Amino acid sequence: MQQQALDLSAIPVIDNHCHAYINYEQPLDARQYRRLFSEANSAAFTYEHVPQASYYRWALKELGRILDCAATEDAVLAKRASFSLPEFTALLLGEAQIEAMLIDTGLGGPEFLSLDAMRSLTGCRIEWVLRLEVLAQHLIAETHDFATFQARYLEELRDLPGRGIVSLKSIAAYRTGLDIQPVTDDQAATAFAEVCEDLTLGQRPRLVHKVLIDYIVHLGMAQAAAQGGIPIQFHTGYGDPDTDLRLGNPLHLRPLFEDSALENVPIVMLHESYPFTREAAFLATVYPNAYLDISYSVPFLDYHELLACTHQALGVAPWSKVLYSSDGFSIPEHGWLGAIHGRRVLADALRSMIEVGVLDHDEALTAATAILNENSRRVYRLR
Repeated sequence: MQQQALDLSAIPVIDNHCHAYINYEQPLDARQYRRLFSEANSAAFTYEHVPQASYYRWALKELGRILDCAATEDAVLAKRASFSLPEFTALLLGEAQIEAMLIDTGLGGPEFLSLDAMRSLTGCRIEWVLRLEVLAQHLIAETHDFATFQARYLEELRDLPGRGIVSLKSIAAYRTGLDIQPVTDDQAATAFAEVCEDLTLGQRPRLVHKVLIDYIVHLGMAQAAAQGGIPIQFHTGYGDPDTDLRLGNPLHLRPLFEDSALENVPIVMLHESYPFTREAAFLATVYPNAYLDISYSVPFLDYHELLACTHQALGVAPWSKVLYSSDGFSIPEHGWLGAIHGRRVLADALRSMIEVGVLDHDEALTAATAILNENSRRVYRLR
């Protein structure tokens, strides 16, 4: 009996974790473009080795298809340069069918578009994800008094829904690791003084003090709990060389899942926690407030790795605990490529589950709709 096709093209995507675009001047040259397809910090490395990366080769082929040109870097960049940013964005997002983007505004500087500019450019629903470490860095730069810092930090976290913030976000994994411990006010005050010791007022630090990071994360989560359970996203697993991957294992988050005061706060583990996908799926299976995000564009994994991660997630966790994202940043390509990979890889993973009798066709379609759209709508309370 021939199996019914599993077509996910009509399911609109809610991208539960991504970033704004840069307001760039065309054209981007090859060196600039390759840098946008790598997590490496070395420009020389990216320029030499990105063209040999399977994800980049695939991206050029997809771009050649939609731009109707040869799937070569020169041809793609030349054709791309013939579009304005609004024209190019409309072309890609028209195919991607992205309904909403939840944007972490903690990346980069003034070259990144504002949330309102992203709304105008994309035509998508745009929601705000507040990055805690960046908020703390801004406040540290403006005051060297701990009591004032604490009061202003809490004020910035007041009435999150009323301010249009749908989620908090932490990059503790990048800075000091996910083993986040309770911190007293006195311990935090000492850490704050140590951070400020070598700063002049107005100088913005790069916050890497574990005690202070743990403190602001706990304060943020306490506010999220008090406001009815605002979600918090954690970077987990794969990232640029700033992260010690050993400390990015989501199993380190267990004390937060075990804290009864935080049980109403959904904790979303980003980037399929790669390569710790099975560990994250386990947590999503045993803790009611644990959710696993599968990021289909960044990190830059090819089809087979993403298929393996999707199988690992769905082989352990209920599909109601799995969310879609792209982690797209800077250029519209990443969000569009994430949507292509997300629908394609998810369809193939679910189709294999149909073939072995785990799901029927309708169940697979229900699972796909939940992962691509409905789970994010529920977790982030997107009315």
